Amino acid sequence: MQMKCVCRSWKTLISDPFFIKLHLKKQSTRNTTHFALLHRDKFHSSLSVVSIPVSHLRECRSLPIAHSNYPYYQLGSKFSCTIVGSCNGLICLQSYDSLYLWNPATRTQSQPLCSYHKPLYKYWVAFGYDNSTDTYKVVVLSFKIEFNRIEDNQVSPTVRVLTFGDNIWKDIQSFPVVILNGLTCSNEQSGVYLNNSVNWLVRCPYYCHLKNVTIKRFVIISLDLGTETYTQFLLPRCWEAPKPLSHSTSLCVLMDCLCFSYNFEKSNFDLWQMKKFGVEESWTQFLKIRNLNLQVRIYGINDFRLTPLCLYEDGDILIFAINCREEAIYYDWRNNRVMRIINTKKMFYTAKGYSESLVSTC
Repeated sequence: MQMKCVCRSWKTLISDPFFIKLHLKKQSTRNTTHFALLHRDKFHSSLSVVSIPVSHLRECRSLPIAHSNYPYYQLGSKFSCTIVGSCNGLICLQSYDSLYLWNPATRTQSQPLCSYHKPLYKYWVAFGYDNSTDTYKVVVLSFKIEFNRIEDNQVSPTVRVLTFGDNIWKDIQSFPVVILNGLTCSNEQSGVYLNNSVNWLVRCPYYCHLKNVTIKRFVIISLDLGTETYTQFLLPRCWEAPKPLSHSTSLCVLMDCLCFSYNFEKSNFDLWQMKKFGVEESWTQFLKIRNLNLQVRIYGINDFRLTPLCLYEDGDILIFAINCREEAIYYDWRNNRVMRIINTKKMFYTAKGYSESLVSTC
């Protein structure tokens, strides 16, 4: 961005769409370098989104980082704001009834992209890039919940897609499987973007294929943003537990691999990587950690989940967020070293990782 100020020809070059795509291609070979996360003001009445380099995360442990020192975007009321997702250096934000795109690297943001009327019932949201049309899309899955029904009733979501630029919502084919309502329909279930698709971890109303295991089966549903068709992936074949894991499961992307993680009875954390996207046989157990090693001791909290945010320093450092606390864990898994990062104003469990780009928000 400083180089754009050197002369007019450099500014023109750096703003050229071909240069921007070339820069993005170079950046795509890097891992997550920044976090976008929600930040409370001193009165806890409103929220902003602040971008922090992963390399600066250690500073949060010992001194308060003023968000004015970093790129930030003011959202407003804390009851109406969320980070939908990140893709190609763009952060998709939802504030009140509008959606925005924000590029922290260029300090630019879009105008409100649409009138976004949230469903009256539960919903999941995802953000991603369709490389077949060079467009960005938001996908919303809405679940109509009838409160008089038991938790394990089956529901089929309504699926709507918005293509930025068109600003028109359209309905597409619903999920290829019927899923269970209840705890699995949390608004925290944002889809994760990878390989031109958005992916959700869902709990289906049929049983695991493993002998003598009677838990409800989790599957991954992948929506291709180009064809707007679905694919189903099974979880690792050797994963089994004596009961449903509900909130303790998580789906994320680490170092360009789709990853599945879970906590078992608040004692162990397991992380699996799908080495080749879409190939179920490529599931590999990456880590198995005792929560005691992470210095995590939480009692009496049912909704407990460790969420991996990124792998850092060539995969040697795994950074977690704890969903029920405003803190992160900086874990050197090779040397079994832990650093707790606590900051009462920064909501680490909302963090979305990204690498900087020059992509336009228009």
